Amino acid sequence: MSLVIALAHPNIDRSTREEEVMMYGEETRHPKLIPHLDLTERVLDSPLGHMVTGFHVHSVDDTLDTVFTEAVVGVFHKLPVRSIRSHPSRPISLGPRTLPGHIDHIAVDFLQPPFPSINDFDSLKSLYLNDKILMQEYPNCCGILVTRKLWVYSLGYPPLEIALGPKTQGTKGCDPRPAWPS
Repeated sequence: MSLVIALAHPNIDRSTREEEVMMYGEETRHPKLIPHLDLTERVLDSPLGHMVTGFHVHSVDDTLDTVFTEAVVGVFHKLPVRSIRSHPSRPISLGPRTLPGHIDHIAVDFLQPPFPSINDFDSLKSLYLNDKILMQEYPNCCGILVTRKLWVYSLGYPPLEIALGPKTQGTKGCDPRPAWPS
């Protein structure tokens, strides 16, 4: 399969109008698009892994002319990865503000049926014994209410949110993620 790349592509000599590049179908990308999602593989490999409905990466973007934007940006283990970008004025963390252009947190979601039980969901804490874990019950997430969130704080990674649905109508505003525990 070939693809014609237009003049605006940064790796093409500006003196040519277009260049043909070969594209090969591959299931994996090296390096990974978002290496921090590796932290979620413990959940995927657990007995609850088959109930995971997707992932998201939440970052801060000071170029937005809206409070936040959301879009599917890829696939990880055949599940959708959503990008949520928030304007710096939106409170997404109780700790120090995340700098524009940086990831605030990553997430693995259980937002569609079938849902794990609360006890099974809480057992996911055992996958992160060397990390710090905080829990939020019924957090409001930008007008969406979920049952519970586990927040995993693992050195070398942005915080990991594990969200348990179902999603219901919340209120305007947002319950920010807890600050990094000391």
